[in-house]
Amino acid sequence: MVGSIDVTGLDPLEAAPPQLVAYRPSADDVGHGRTLPLIGNARNYLFDVLPDPELLPAGSPRVRVYADRHRDVLSVLIPDYAGIAEALTRSEETGTPEEVTDAFTSAFDLRTLHAHSMRVVLQRRLNQAAQASGSWSRLTEEEAQQCSRAAEGQIPVGIPVVVGGIDADGNTVELDMAVWETDAVPLVVNRGDYGFYSENLVPEPVSELAHVGEDGDLYVYVTEAATNVIVLNPTDEDIYVESLASAGLLVLDEYLPEDTDPLFIQALLLGRAIADGVVTEGGPATYADIAPSLEAPTLDT
Repeated sequence: MVGSIDVTGLDPLEAAPPQLVAYRPSADDVGHGRTLPLIGNARNYLFDVLPDPELLPAGSPRVRVYADRHRDVLSVLIPDYAGIAEALTRSEETGTPEEVTDAFTSAFDLRTLHAHSMRVVLQRRLNQAAQASGSWSRLTEEEAQQCSRAAEGQIPVGIPVVVGGIDADGNTVELDMAVWETDAVPLVVNRGDYGFYSENLVPEPVSELAHVGEDGDLYVYVTEAATNVIVLNPTDEDIYVESLASAGLLVLDEYLPEDTDPLFIQALLLGRAIADGVVTEGGPATYADIAPSLEAPTLDT
């Protein structure tokens, strides 16, 4: 699984294959460092990823992943995803609409299955931490059962409530919702288990934290970026990788392609033109002959 790839000869304007490097904790200590692979001796990989050990396939050594695409990151983290990712890339480039749909569905199903296993891992950790700290005792019996069952693999449904709402025709209706009202133990959910992704249109639990204000009134906060509900979202590859990072299951550093100095890329392409014989000393080629290839270089991801 771990192997060094010579990326110095690759085109820095193209996405490079991912590279896996054995994780060395001391490399991140003060006074130490890491040598980042340079694609075409011109740029870093776009993503520098350190996955949690339990995020990797069973029996794999801990590694740091360098990649240009979230798709490549998931190909390392999820068994069998690499083949599906290749099929998805082919379908996006040359496939029919039906082939694109089939490939996207297969990729989504595999991400959702992976999100389920990661949800269980994280919920188990959070439960154990709450039991060790004593915050578990703040849970109601129903909340404790939810957390315990979620750590055993059951889909968490939160605490069901019925709220008033307005439908598309302006009529008052009752809506079924699921809420999580405690911050004693965060609830981990996999968005692929709910709404139109689920067979029974199960509502996804949302955060609803109550707080007594200085005026003595009770305020209830409902927010997408809640601290007491952790969402793993396999909707697409980019969103899923970012949700894994937000959940603390991997460390994700990004190096945007705009950070590459265009003049450096132009100098690199000019050097290649010379190496390829397009430009030779005393030859007929002029700057105008290679100028089109030097304009607005962009990274194709």
